Amino acid sequence: MRKFLALSAFLLLLVAGFLPQGEAAQFFAQHYTFTAEGQLQPPLAVEFVKGDVRPISAVLAGPHDGAKVMTLAYNERGQIALYSFQKGNQYVLYRLRFRENQEDLLILSYGPRGAGKTELRDLSVIGADVLGNVRPLPIAGFQPVAVFNSPLQIRQEEAILFLDRAPKVLSLKWDTQAGQYVVNGIL
Repeated sequence: MRKFLALSAFLLLLVAGFLPQGEAAQFFAQHYTFTAEGQLQPPLAVEFVKGDVRPISAVLAGPHDGAKVMTLAYNERGQIALYSFQKGNQYVLYRLRFRENQEDLLILSYGPRGAGKTELRDLSVIGADVLGNVRPLPIAGFQPVAVFNSPLQIRQEEAILFLDRAPKVLSLKWDTQAGQYVVNGIL
């Protein structure tokens, strides 16, 4: 059995070496959620600008089955930046790396989780603007929509969620010329 596993691992490495290196990366992004007590899990730090890693604090408060408020805080030039989000029953955070030398924090606000799908009520992105100030970035084209209960998928330079009207997808991309995020796929 050990020889079989070792041979399998060797063949996988061998085949991986012959795959074209220019192919698009496709993977599920690591997500950050909240415990039943409203604490962010796992701990989150974002490098909004290369070399400047900032720990993010966030808490979730509200009734057990009702709408909740998420409060997010981070250090901004010696001050505490504080934002609250009030459009969801649950929230999921993702780090995005679509802009050169920058990370952005994507915040998805969902309604009550349904059987296989839920309503995406809001989509926000916090990142560094052209002046280096970390703040909510502009987003064009978003409106609430039902999506499948699946993790965010990263394809090349865009984030993908699957709409409940399969095989449709919602995509989020950074538009360099417009200086904003653009949402596509919502009808």
